[in-house]
Amino acid sequence: MATNLADVVSESAQQSPARVAVIDGERRITYAGLDDRITAFAAGLSSCGVQPGSRVFLMLGNRLEFVIAFYSVLRAGAVAVPVNPRCTSAELEYMIGEVTPRLLISEHECAGVIAGADLGKCATIAAGGSQWEAMESLGDPELLPQETDAASPAVMMFVAGYEGRPKAAVLSHGALLANINALRELPDPKPVLEQDVSLAVLPLFHIYSLNAVLGLSLAVGASVVLSQRFYPRDAIDLIEQHRVTVVAGAPPMYVAWSAEFDLRESLATVRLLTSGGAPLPSELYAQFPTMAGQPIWEGYGLTECSPVVATSLVAGVPRAGSVGKPLPGVEVQIVAEGSSPEEPDSEPDDFDVGQIWIRGTSLFSGYWSDGPPQPDPERWFRTGDHGYIDDDGFLYIVSDRRDLILVSGFNVYPREVERVVRELSGVADCSVTGVPHPLTGQAVKVNVVPESGGSVSADSVLSWCESQLSRYKCPTIIEVVTELPRVSGEEMAGELSS
Repeated sequence: MATNLADVVSESAQQSPARVAVIDGERRITYAGLDDRITAFAAGLSSCGVQPGSRVFLMLGNRLEFVIAFYSVLRAGAVAVPVNPRCTSAELEYMIGEVTPRLLISEHECAGVIAGADLGKCATIAAGGSQWEAMESLGDPELLPQETDAASPAVMMFVAGYEGRPKAAVLSHGALLANINALRELPDPKPVLEQDVSLAVLPLFHIYSLNAVLGLSLAVGASVVLSQRFYPRDAIDLIEQHRVTVVAGAPPMYVAWSAEFDLRESLATVRLLTSGGAPLPSELYAQFPTMAGQPIWEGYGLTECSPVVATSLVAGVPRAGSVGKPLPGVEVQIVAEGSSPEEPDSEPDDFDVGQIWIRGTSLFSGYWSDGPPQPDPERWFRTGDHGYIDDDGFLYIVSDRRDLILVSGFNVYPREVERVVRELSGVADCSVTGVPHPLTGQAVKVNVVPESGGSVSADSVLSWCESQLSRYKCPTIIEVVTELPRVSGEEMAGELSS
């Protein structure tokens, strides 16, 4: 039984060595070939000083090198830290300072960003370069760790922090494997079958794509088609070319596809469409079965739960407005405001909205830097989301973390953007909110108050944000105002009770 997440590749290689594991453009690699390259690269990492517990940054897009590097780091006993390859130098420097990695593996295109950041003692390798090519022949596979404690860290994922700074959630091998195994055990429809071809178009530096798409697909022996970025027609071309059968998406993908006139024919080979990361618009949910010939199966998860918490696949039937039922091994409690799951009489009545708390085998170990929220002594974790459970056990999300902005399924915390804007010379104050966007669900809006007697332009604010924040966190609307809008106590009370 696997205790190291990389073991899922070895097990599939033993069962179906000649089956294609990964397709990346014109490149294809079998399970046997992938397993061999992972072992060789892991041995090379060990020979270069990457030891059990070392952190290794993966600043890579959806390409074969990401897959090899990710599972090699785990096989070497080290901890993989996937980060957005489009992050800024300031963001990279902060993350490097937080977890002090031993090595950074990156795209060639990231050279400028890397050069602008203080990496400390972190070494760098460019994927596909001469160092990368030499790595597979440097070490001795016999010296790799032979056993892995399932409780040891496998992955660190940076999540937006409530205080304005990202923090690293620590996910163990056991937690990640527990989420994969729970998904594998679902009866019908199965999330992924051995004969399936999965499309991995969501970024692999996001836990949803990393574990619930790539990890699950490799664990069952399916083939994975990698796509660097989502363009509606390009994604459809990949589906038709490789006869993709399973698509894991986010609402903006399905919104974009809904404009395709031949969608039913384009998705003819697909047997399952799933969605996560943000709520599906109700109109889209209702119309998609007619447009595509099948429904979208919605789910709910978070990085801290590796990631799937609930999915309509558990119930075997999608239900409008619901994210389905909790995954086996995951407990969900709806708890009254200000209470906890251990307190008696803390659960609201049916259909009453409360805080969502979770507990389970796929829950994270905690944050690398101590600070709230953490799992409590009974291993319950307060998500910050609010929802209710109906009489049939279906979970409904009515509001997520109150100050959270969801841009194409990615979390943006206003406090992080506000912190950056306030660092700009000439800014006295600012506020950040989410506004509706037809393609991304939400976008970021900033109201900026200049210092007395000074002036700040929208262009200067945007330029500063672009130098400090990833693109999806940058504002699309910037208004320079004399004072910030204030919410009255009555208005706030009405919002919290709605």
